[in-house]
Amino acid sequence: MRWKRLLVPHDFSACAEGALTLAVQLAREFDATVELLHVADAPLSLPGPDLARLEGVADAIPLRDYVGHDVSKKLESIATRLRSRGVATSTTVAIGDIAETILEEADERRVDAIVIGTHGRTGLVHLLLGSVAEKVVRGASVPVVTVRTAETAHEDQEEEVSDDVIPLRLDEAGA
Repeated sequence: MRWKRLLVPHDFSACAEGALTLAVQLAREFDATVELLHVADAPLSLPGPDLARLEGVADAIPLRDYVGHDVSKKLESIATRLRSRGVATSTTVAIGDIAETILEEADERRVDAIVIGTHGRTGLVHLLLGSVAEKVVRGASVPVVTVRTAETAHEDQEEEVSDDVIPLRLDEAGA
C-alpha cells in the first residue's frame, strides 16, 4: 500500500504539530502530498447560514471573514515551511462541525490516510467535550493515524507518560 495523499487537520496546537511531524515523515517515505486542513467550528448563533454577528457590530458579516484572513495566513506559513523542506503541501480552511468537515474533506479529496493529533482527554472532560479524533477514527473510510505528544499528555494527566510503543510497519510487505 502506498499513501500518496495525507490529510492533516491542524488547529495550531502542540498535538497538531506532533501529528504534522509524523505526517512529514510519512510524506517523505511515500513521496506523498500533505494536505493541511483547518476547520473553524461555526458559531452557534448565526443570523443565517453564511453570516456571523460580532459583538458591537451592527451588520452581519460573511462567515469566511469571521474566520479571518489570519487563519489562512498561519496555515499557509506552515505549508511554506514544509515546501521549503521538499514536502508537497496544500492548504484549505473550512467552516463547520470539525469532525464532520474533516471526514467530508477526506472523502472529497480522496486522501489515502488522515494523520490527526489528539489531546487524549479522558473522564468527564472527554464526556463533555467529546473527541474530534475519536469521531474521525469511527467515521473515516481511510486509515487514521492518531498522534498524542508527550507535551499534551502532561497537560491532561499528572501521571507519567508510558514508554509503550505499538509497532507500525509502513512498507508494502507490512500492509
